Amino acid sequence: MELNKLIIKYLDLKRELIELLSNLEVDSKLSENIDINILYELMKDNTFECNVFEIMLHIDSALATDYINKFYLAGDPEKKTRFKGNIDVMLDDYKEILGKDMFLKLIDVLPLSTKEFPPIREAIDSVKDD
Repeated sequence: MELNKLIIKYLDLKRELIELLSNLEVDSKLSENIDINILYELMKDNTFECNVFEIMLHIDSALATDYINKFYLAGDPEKKTRFKGNIDVMLDDYKEILGKDMFLKLIDVLPLSTKEFPPIREAIDSVKDD
């Protein structure tokens, strides 16, 4: 059946892309040779989100900041659907790559209701404890 072949092909390509993203060397050549819009779209897939977010922090930190705000931090967090454990990894990468001052700048402007939303509070606490 054609569907089975397509699913197998998809899963194989997915594994290959995960491995590639996990081992990717981020340098100036990468930012010159990659379409940021495609990278941004790939980041929306939970499978690749953390890997691509880390890469994006290196090549376009403003776009990465926009992403984490749009999908996790801005607005009412209870209406967000993306809380599946990635926020802690993403905030940790944010702090490690952009520095503690940038991390605190990102967090300090959040409303108290956002900071107290359990997944966000736990992620912030785990990153601050590092």
